Amino acid sequence: MNIKDWLSISMGDILTQKIWQHVHCHYDLVNRNIKNKKKYLSDAFTEEWNLMPSSNELACFIREVDVLIHTLNVLDHRIQSLEKK
Repeated sequence: MNIKDWLSISMGDILTQKIWQHVHCHYDLVNRNIKNKKKYLSDAFTEEWNLMPSSNELACFIREVDVLIHTLNVLDHRIQSLEKK
């Protein structure tokens, strides 16, 4: 005996049908919402993966940052030497 049959015996056929339709409608709504969230999450990961820089781009960026840090250190040293004078 399934849930629908048990409800039908205790509440009547019409009320059981309405409850079952309500439950089924909400189940479909939740199920559709979960599917949409999964698709959204999958699309977001795919887009983020496409936006991620390649290893060559990352290495170039690191070299540029290192050059910038070196340049700033040289500039800071020059400023400090000028302040001492």
